[in-house]
Amino acid sequence: RTLKKLDMSVVDKIKAELMEADVKNDGRIDAEELKTLLRSHNNTFTDSEIIEISELYYAARAGGSISIDKFIEAIDHAVVNADKGGRHFTKREGHPLGAGSCA
Repeated sequence: RTLKKLDMSVVDKIKAELMEADVKNDGRIDAEELKTLLRSHNNTFTDSEIIEISELYYAARAGGSISIDKFIEAIDHAVVNADKGGRHFTKREGHPLGAGSCA
């Protein structure tokens, strides 16, 4: 899948941080690894935001993990949607993290 918004230099930085956070070295990120990564950016995220993001991530992935590449695609998707005024995913395109829908 081609990224629509993220510059490759940014992707390289994100990927390097995700790979460093991947303590299991399985090429995937789970909620605990994400929480650890977010804590390394404590000047950007508050403790309550880190907990909220990691809990939402855990729930969306049903306690599982996602590949680093798929995670980067999800970030790209979020950036594109932020530029469109925060439009959410559609059923046709699916959720960028592969999460289901309550609808």
